[in-house]
Amino acid sequence: MPTNTIRTFHDDSDDPLAIYKQLLTGRFEGDEALAAGQQMLRIVTEAIPQAVWCKDLDCRFIWVNPALAKLAGTSPEEMVGKTDRDMPWSASSTFGADWYQDIDREVMATGVPRYGIKEELHMADGSRVWAETNKVPLRDSDGDIIGVLGTFQDVTKRHEADEARQAAIEGLDIRVRERTGDLRRANEALRGLVENRLRLEQRERRQREYAEALRDTAAAVARSLDLEEVLAEVRNGAERLTSPDLVAITLVDEAGTHRLALVHGTLEVPPAAEWRVGRAVESQPLVEEVSRGGFPVARSEGLVGAFGTGTRAALGVPITVSDTLVGCLVVESLDADAFGPAETERLAAVSDVAGSAISNAQRFSAATELAALEERQRLARELHDAVSQTLWTASLVADSFVVEDQVDVTRSDVERIQTLTRGALAEMRTLLLELRPASLVETPLAELLRQLVMALRSHRAIEAEVLAPDALLWEPAAPAKHALYRIAQESLNNVGRHAKASRVTVSLEVDQDELVMLVEDDGCGFDPDASTGDHLGLEIMAERAEALGADFDVRSTPGLGCRTRVALPRDRAVAVG
Repeated sequence: MPTNTIRTFHDDSDDPLAIYKQLLTGRFEGDEALAAGQQMLRIVTEAIPQAVWCKDLDCRFIWVNPALAKLAGTSPEEMVGKTDRDMPWSASSTFGADWYQDIDREVMATGVPRYGIKEELHMADGSRVWAETNKVPLRDSDGDIIGVLGTFQDVTKRHEADEARQAAIEGLDIRVRERTGDLRRANEALRGLVENRLRLEQRERRQREYAEALRDTAAAVARSLDLEEVLAEVRNGAERLTSPDLVAITLVDEAGTHRLALVHGTLEVPPAAEWRVGRAVESQPLVEEVSRGGFPVARSEGLVGAFGTGTRAALGVPITVSDTLVGCLVVESLDADAFGPAETERLAAVSDVAGSAISNAQRFSAATELAALEERQRLARELHDAVSQTLWTASLVADSFVVEDQVDVTRSDVERIQTLTRGALAEMRTLLLELRPASLVETPLAELLRQLVMALRSHRAIEAEVLAPDALLWEPAAPAKHALYRIAQESLNNVGRHAKASRVTVSLEVDQDELVMLVEDDGCGFDPDASTGDHLGLEIMAERAEALGADFDVRSTPGLGCRTRVALPRDRAVAVG
């Protein structure tokens, strides 16, 4: 196919269908058949929209269809014999002549077709077209490759659509990455907020736990006046607030010496130090520094142990009351970083609570000891003034019976000695009741009153009796019984000291609803409205009765004696128990 010249039929056979029919039926032969085939090829190649061409082994165009020639801005005949270097599309830096010819030679050299080649063509009018090209080897009748046959179609719109789609995808990818970045930053910010919130909640929880621990410690130490219990609660609070391995408490004695009051923990106490409760704490640097400065001291470098073995950190705080040092609170740990400013502040708070509690416990202990001493002294006086004198009087009476080795005893003398000894016995029983308050609960109320009256008769020249049945209809509960006993005791004491009476009667009347106790004497009496401090016992009796919910009444007239009345409802007598 050296040229684009094809024989043209000018008869009825110009109809493509007619020519095709005659070719199939064998009507044409020889050159005529060749001409008919060429005519048919021309008709087909001019009719299709795709560009079609043939090149020889030197990559020169040997035939092109009008579609390709139009893109090149020339005619098919003018393109024959030329190469891609002579075409407008050779100006492309990416898809130039070398690009096209390299693929042509590859197909001719390998005999392997190439399909779907994407190429950009620079057209004669300056426009650019994207084409999808197919190239196959062109063979002669012997099968030898003599060139290359190529076709392409304009896919510019599809390429632009692909580019637009790719741009959209890339744009979407960019937006996704941007959005992902925004989300990541938002997530990081949210994570930061969550972590910060968790830290705040954890800090608040720890602060709440510390506050609860301090509150519990304060409440616990305030509930007790026992020094050992107070020290145990202070130790418990120090352990909850600072998590130490050892807690020690020293207390300052009257001489200003620190003495170990408590040591507790998981650490071994050095045997050489002999840290036992009550031992003087001497030459202990941490305690000395705290005592001298009056402020918390923390140590972690080179520390062998304040009270424990192998500790690497210790913290001591002073225990003070009104700026007066009363002791030192020390915590120790195996962790060198155990005690920081927070632990120091918490331990100082515990020591603040401990100071007043320890001081109160010490004062209570001292007051208890003083009260016990005073009570012993009072009982000693009672024994001397009552029992001893009664027994001494009985001894004198007994001595008077013996005159010059002869015994002269009358019935009245024996009765006198009996009265004295029974009175002494009553006094002794009364004192035993003072020493053993539980006996008040065990002894019937009428018997308690009889012992009081017998004691009065033993050392006073006065007739005294108790008017009450041996067994009451019902006994008041312990607190009510104790209050009635004290009221009767105070009334009889007043009679013995002030009334100058010759007779006194104590009576008990009990029915289903009420218990009435009367103490009546025939003494000098007094004016209740004009009573002074000498009658402080009346106020005490009235307060006891009021606490019971009982009616209390004292009636007296100068020169006509006195009557004291207590009326206790049964429901109150039982309820107070």
